[in-house]
Amino acid sequence: MIAIHSRTDLHATGLDDRTILRLERQGQLVRVRRGHYVWAREGIGELDVRGRHALACRAALLDRPEAVISHGSAATLWNLPVPSSAREEVHLTVPGARAGRVRAGIQVTRGQLQELDEDVLDAMRVTTVPRTLVDLGRHESLRWTVAAVDDALHRQLCTLEEVLAALERSARVPGMVMARRAVLLGDARAESVGESLSRMMFIDAALPPTELQKEFTWPGGRARVDFWWGGGVVGEFDGRVKYSGDAGDPAQVVWDEKRREDGLRSLGLIVVRWTWDELWHTPKKVVARLRTALARVRAAA
Repeated sequence: MIAIHSRTDLHATGLDDRTILRLERQGQLVRVRRGHYVWAREGIGELDVRGRHALACRAALLDRPEAVISHGSAATLWNLPVPSSAREEVHLTVPGARAGRVRAGIQVTRGQLQELDEDVLDAMRVTTVPRTLVDLGRHESLRWTVAAVDDALHRQLCTLEEVLAALERSARVPGMVMARRAVLLGDARAESVGESLSRMMFIDAALPPTELQKEFTWPGGRARVDFWWGGGVVGEFDGRVKYSGDAGDPAQVVWDEKRREDGLRSLGLIVVRWTWDELWHTPKKVVARLRTALARVRAAA
C-alpha cells in the first residue's frame, strides 16, 4: 500500500516547505490533497482512476477518521459507473457535520448511518452498495444513477430487495422520490454503461424498449441484441470494444458482425446502431433514426 505523508511528517524528516514545493514541481512528490503527499517512486503513476481516488479517500480520512466514504466516492471504490464530476472531491458522510460543506477537496454530508448501511472496503469505512445507490439517486442525475443500479444488479453486488430496504431506511431524507425512481428503473440485463445510458436516452424520448437482450435465430445463425422494440426494430449500442485487438482479428470481427447483421435483416428486422460519440454528442439524431425505423414498421403493418 502506498504510504501517505502529511506535511508534518515531511517536516519531521528534515524537509522544509520550500524543499517540499521543489520536490513537488520536480514530480518526486505528488500531492494527494492539501497537506498530504506520496512519493512518486512508490508507483502512484501506475494507479487507475479508482486507485487514485482511493488514495485521496485515505488521505481525507486522516483528517476525518470518524467519517464514512459515501456517494460518488463510495461508488468509485465499488467500481460503479459515475460521471467524472462525482470524483472531483472526496465525499464523506459525517455524523453531526455541517451539511453540504466543501473544503479542501472534501464534500461533507451530515447524516447518521445505520449498521446495515456501512461496510469496510480497502480498510476504509464505506457505505454499502445499496446505500451508495440510494445516495447517488439523491445527488446524481437519473441516467447515471440508473447506470449504477444496472451495474450493481448485473454484477450481483446486491439485490433489488436490498436496495429497496436501504430506501426504506432513508425514507425521510430529502431526494428519496428521485432515488426511488432510479432504483425502480434499474435492470440487471444491461451489460454495459453505454447500454444503460442508451436506455435512458430512449426513455427520456418516450420510446422505451420492449425488451433487453432478446435472442433471434435464423438458419445457420443466432444473435442476442441489446434492445428490441416489438414489431421489427432492434437496437445495437456499438461500444467499439469488440473491434479492438483484444477481441481477436479486427477484420474477422467486422466480418462476423456483418454476417450477424445480415442474419437479423433476413428476419425482416430493421437494425438501428449508434456509437459512444453519437450517444454523447448527437443523441437526438439517434432518437430520430429510431423514430424513422418505428414509423417504417408501422407503415408496413
